Amino acid sequence: MLNILLLTVLIVPLAMSRPLLLLQDQFDLPKLLTLRLFLLSIVVLWSGKILITERVKFRWSRFDLALVGFLALALISSIFSIHFPTAIHGRYERYEGLLTLISYGLLYFFAVQVFSDFGRVSRLNKAIIISGGLVALYGLLQYFGLDPLPWTGVPFEERRSFATFGNPDLLAGFLVLVIPLSLAEFLRAGNKRDSLWIGFSLFLVFACLLTAFTRSAWIGAAGSLLAFMVLGGRAVFSDIRRLLAISLLFVSIFALLAVFSISSGHTVTNLFARIKSTTQITEGSAAQRLEIWKAGSQMISDNALLGSGPDTFRLASGNYETLEFVKMTQGMTVADNAHNYIIQLAATVGVPAVLLLMLFLAAAIFISIKSMRKTGAPERLVSAGLLSAIFGYLIYLLLGLSVVGSSSVFWILCGALVSATTTARNTAIDFQGARTASIKAAVAMLVLFSAISAYFALAMFRADYHYSRALFLSTAGDPNATIISYEKAIGLYKNGKYYDDYGAYLEKAGWEYGNYDLTSSSISILRDAVRFEPEEADHYIYLANTVLQSTSNPNAPELVYAEQVLNAAILKRANSIPARVILAQVMFNQNRYSDAVPILQFVLNMSPDHINGNLLMAQCLERLGNNQEALRFYRKLLSLQPEHREAKASIQRLQGEAD
Repeated sequence: MLNILLLTVLIVPLAMSRPLLLLQDQFDLPKLLTLRLFLLSIVVLWSGKILITERVKFRWSRFDLALVGFLALALISSIFSIHFPTAIHGRYERYEGLLTLISYGLLYFFAVQVFSDFGRVSRLNKAIIISGGLVALYGLLQYFGLDPLPWTGVPFEERRSFATFGNPDLLAGFLVLVIPLSLAEFLRAGNKRDSLWIGFSLFLVFACLLTAFTRSAWIGAAGSLLAFMVLGGRAVFSDIRRLLAISLLFVSIFALLAVFSISSGHTVTNLFARIKSTTQITEGSAAQRLEIWKAGSQMISDNALLGSGPDTFRLASGNYETLEFVKMTQGMTVADNAHNYIIQLAATVGVPAVLLLMLFLAAAIFISIKSMRKTGAPERLVSAGLLSAIFGYLIYLLLGLSVVGSSSVFWILCGALVSATTTARNTAIDFQGARTASIKAAVAMLVLFSAISAYFALAMFRADYHYSRALFLSTAGDPNATIISYEKAIGLYKNGKYYDDYGAYLEKAGWEYGNYDLTSSSISILRDAVRFEPEEADHYIYLANTVLQSTSNPNAPELVYAEQVLNAAILKRANSIPARVILAQVMFNQNRYSDAVPILQFVLNMSPDHINGNLLMAQCLERLGNNQEALRFYRKLLSLQPEHREAKASIQRLQGEAD
């Protein structure tokens, strides 16, 4: 089990599909599958040993019951969730549903069994340091424009490292875990070789943390380093020369990157500007997160006991997003995560579950700090590294996101902390009479759970391959092969994104090939999306828009149906701008101009520069005979898009009529 756990922390953070395999989710899904396959291997080995020896031996702590209680409440929350499939599997590209939460719990349990001495914990640290160094090296290659893999259309600023995590924020969360472990092992390195390779890895990790330009991770790393100094005490300062060397290295890296980053021409990738923005909590992404927290707090207030179900934040948050958030994002973004792990969990699995989890973590940290007093200097450094890594990651989670690539390592570290630095108890149970059947049943259930989890991860992996292939084929002019790939993807892993993209492709292909059957199939697929995930407003919006495009008759019953669908979307997401714009278009097509105007007023109050909103408002006002007001909106549209033909023609026409 030791070697498999070491491989887990080594390989899971590195896992990604590119360039080996075509996947749409190239980062999180490979990590999920790798984790669950390793976990299945551990469970099978442990269970086999139990059945052969006919004896159960395990280590545990008295506060483990709080973690068990958390997982039990997460199970109950899943059963009563607003969307059971999401609660079980998690959101696409997140995957922190019930199966993953239980997987974290099992990682913790097996880490407690394995890392019972500081020698083994040191091996764990070094495996994480190797993984962190490799991840950081790739991230730095990206920052300096030396990435051997071409990436296009990344949804963040250029010259930000994202490495094997696909996102700078997620990468930085993992690096927060690595830094204190690297520092602990560097300070206690017993030979020159270890000092060199660990020091070099620490150099890479610190540099990459800076080039990710993630403020939440910087705060977490600063907190972890401060905790390391306090917890390590005299052991940290036992080798002043080595400490000064690493401090000088940190200062040099920071100074060099700070000067180099000035040339980026962007405030996000300018190190000094980014640090300064850390205090500006009422602007930019920080202000958006405050609004998301307000929505999350209201969600907690309305369903404090069990929440909406694990990883269902996006589905539940539609009716809670604030008007200020809609204004900030122009209605183009839906929060799929609270960006605060306490709010995220409280909103999705309930307040009692979060209190149990916090109790578990607080007890583990408190008892571990107490036990550190009895250890010598080398062991104290190891304990300080573990505690600081956990502490720093928890700080990061108050502002960031939990993902498989980093949280799996976090829970293994929690198990190592409890096993090596607290008074973990040893228990042995022999197979006897009635116990035999119950123990075998429990072992069989554990193996079955791990096998099912691995199976689902593999099915999701295969589904994403077919989904990615469908996206590729859709540009190659092969509709039959594209449809087959979409059908295979949905058959393996029903997912709202797959449905929406499948429906969008069928609509596009229907227009392109003049085949109404494809358009009809598109509507059918989007109806399936609504039935599968009824809390997702986007499905209703895509369905209504497709129905709208299918007819030009103002009296067509399809338009009445589209209006009903859009009203349902607004019930799911009260402040939805896209739903209202399409609803106004439906009313415009029905010649109901006066009904469309107040809807468009809401849209333009939230998003004054909305192109279609301004165009529709101008057209409705013109049809109502209010030419002066229509001219105002046409002119606003022209200021937004100076080459907009319809705006130019309409202004010229209305001015000519006025003359």
